[in-house]
Amino acid sequence: MATNLEFIKSASATGVTSLSIDNCFTDKYDVYLTIVEVSNVSSTFNNISYRYRNSSGDVSTTTYDYAHIDLTAFTTFAEGRATNSTGLLAVQFADDVQGDVSEGIAYHFNPYDSSSYTFCTNQNNGQNSSGMFGRKGIGVEKTAQQIIGITVKSINGGAETGDFDIKVYGVK
Repeated sequence: MATNLEFIKSASATGVTSLSIDNCFTDKYDVYLTIVEVSNVSSTFNNISYRYRNSSGDVSTTTYDYAHIDLTAFTTFAEGRATNSTGLLAVQFADDVQGDVSEGIAYHFNPYDSSSYTFCTNQNNGQNSSGMFGRKGIGVEKTAQQIIGITVKSINGGAETGDFDIKVYGVK
């Protein structure tokens, strides 16, 4: 993997249910890095979901596949996976521990290429009331379309709130 990064864009918000960032993926790079920090989550917040965005908004069709593995401080390994989902679910662990911070990174491959699927790899750390988590995963959005951005939210998709910070870098 290349090691030179060029800052593209950032967005942040406090006490919101989701945060979107548009026009961060262009034809300038084939690979992008996102750094996502989530803190001060509400009591029902549970795991972070990504949805890619095209020029019409969130891609919310059942065209996502994902898998992840968890390493926890309090139990054995755990895993999760799904096909034909409406988003890249549980890409980053965050739970309802007030004041806790979850930080994660994801590499996105070919998002702007309208003739390719968009793939990602992700990893993060987080915490719940039982202890610390580490998560590593992969995902794909299975339509060949031009992706211009990303939305980050709780997988529950309801009124769960948190403070979100997203930074996007192009990878040289």
